[in-house]
Amino acid sequence: MRKILLIIAGLFGLALLTNLISPNMIVNGDFETGDFSSWTLIGNPQNNGVDTGFPHSGLYNAVFGEKDALGSLSQTIHTQVGAAYVLSFWFAPDSPNPEVNMPHRFSVSIDNHVLLDLTNPQGGDYHHYSYRFTAASKTTKLTFQFRDKTFFMKLDDVSVIPAATVIQLHSLYYVGTWLLDLIFNTSEIKENNR
Repeated sequence: MRKILLIIAGLFGLALLTNLISPNMIVNGDFETGDFSSWTLIGNPQNNGVDTGFPHSGLYNAVFGEKDALGSLSQTIHTQVGAAYVLSFWFAPDSPNPEVNMPHRFSVSIDNHVLLDLTNPQGGDYHHYSYRFTAASKTTKLTFQFRDKTFFMKLDDVSVIPAATVIQLHSLYYVGTWLLDLIFNTSEIKENNR
């Protein structure tokens, strides 16, 4: 049992070390400051904000209720030209708007390159989205655009990390799984031989 705890503690330490090496490049991507610090909001601040009503994790999430024109939330990060990155976020849409001339909209872009464009997405729980992109310049702009006339769309846990970190985390998972399998199979063999 002691071996198992030591290995689990070691894997947890490696996971923390990997996170320290390549932290989230988005500042306040979980909105835990309780506001849009480090983000640029274009839209009505009375209709868009940070709330505690339905976070994916933590205490806060962004809510978007821009009524007429598209609103946007953006952040520019420092990147290395030619390097690969992974954008990840959790999005919870509102119910579709029956007004044909003013449908709900949600889109995501990197430097004006659209990664996701939803019109009247079905309401419900959070959905996870993840996109790999290659930086074209020393700075990269992430932009979310939105319109929701009837209620609020929700966004949480926005992150951008170097793609190499994702590979490291997957490798860590497989090594950890292999070690745990080895421990449990070895202990079963010892118990059967008694």
